[in-house]
Amino acid sequence: MINPEIIGITAGLLSTICFIPQIYKIHKSNKTSDLSLITFIILFIAVFLWFIYGLLIKSKSLFYTNILQLIIISYIIYKIIINDYFKILNL
Repeated sequence: MINPEIIGITAGLLSTICFIPQIYKIHKSNKTSDLSLITFIILFIAVFLWFIYGLLIKSKSLFYTNILQLIIISYIIYKIIINDYFKILNL
């Protein structure tokens, strides 16, 4: 029988890997004007809730993969704010 945590880790890692091209593009171009801040804030909240759920049910796969995603999404939000909103305010 397959351990459910193996499926969870695999799914979590695959969904985390999906962010790598976006992170790479942001890092190389330093452009985020085409990205929606609201979308990434909502995504952050959703992933944070999955993280809390993982803690409550003691799921290592949900805990670790969602921590990785929270870090990645935080970086994207940070870059959107720095690149787009601070430039508008001339800060």
